[in-house]
Amino acid sequence: MDKNSLEAQRRKTVLVKILIVVLGSIALIAVLSTIGMFASLVTIVIVCIIFSKYSKSAKKAINEEAQKILIPQVLSEKFNVNSFEVENHIKKFEISSSGMFTEIHSVEGSALLDASLGTIHFVRSGLYIDSKSEDTYFDHEQAMDRTEINYSTVFKGYVMRTEHSCPQFAGVNASDDDMNDIRRKGEKAASENKFSVYCGDNLTSLPQNVIDGMMNVKKAVGRPVAMVFTDKYFYVYVSGKDNYFTISNLLSINANSEAMRKQAEETARIAETFRFLDYIR
Repeated sequence: MDKNSLEAQRRKTVLVKILIVVLGSIALIAVLSTIGMFASLVTIVIVCIIFSKYSKSAKKAINEEAQKILIPQVLSEKFNVNSFEVENHIKKFEISSSGMFTEIHSVEGSALLDASLGTIHFVRSGLYIDSKSEDTYFDHEQAMDRTEINYSTVFKGYVMRTEHSCPQFAGVNASDDDMNDIRRKGEKAASENKFSVYCGDNLTSLPQNVIDGMMNVKKAVGRPVAMVFTDKYFYVYVSGKDNYFTISNLLSINANSEAMRKQAEETARIAETFRFLDYIR
């Protein structure tokens, strides 16, 4: 299947969705006028289920084809791609081990990319992280304690990971000052434009090239970002609402290509800044 066939499949999906909505509306009007409110509610539920199931299966089918054709083409313009998995992501254990976030309940994601830009190897993954809290209160009407469970978004965006050979910087971290749910450790080593670098638990100061390197990563991103060293990896968490190299049925295939290309360009800009890791000691 080529790009033209993929576009034809996308348009067919959109038309079928419109048809489901139109036929569902007609059925709803007919049922409402002849039977009543309850039957109308049942009709709405049935139409919603059909629409949801078709949307999910159609999107999955198009993304599977895009994974074979469109995405590799866009990514190969910038990177040497080792692997790309639409339905995979960096797992919860690794995200928790990076020590970047104060609380993690679950981790979801997509678009796991393993690639190289010249000599720089990196992994990129779309992420959604949430937290869970429980509030206990006394229900006076029922005369009993009740527990209310709440979920909140900790992070939505993507993470990039690359290797380094300076385990002495494990725990060094940086982030935008207004980002919530970030674990900021150690003394503040530098701050610029509401973005701060911290020494971590094991150091009291940082070499200037480490500070400059992390500042340059922030400048390459241009939006809220947090980053942290572990003993082996350097993680960069970029906040945003990208589609993580997946297809939107609302956009043409060409528009999807351009959206992915912009993400690839941003990813390349960030990867280029990782060169500072070769010079820090």
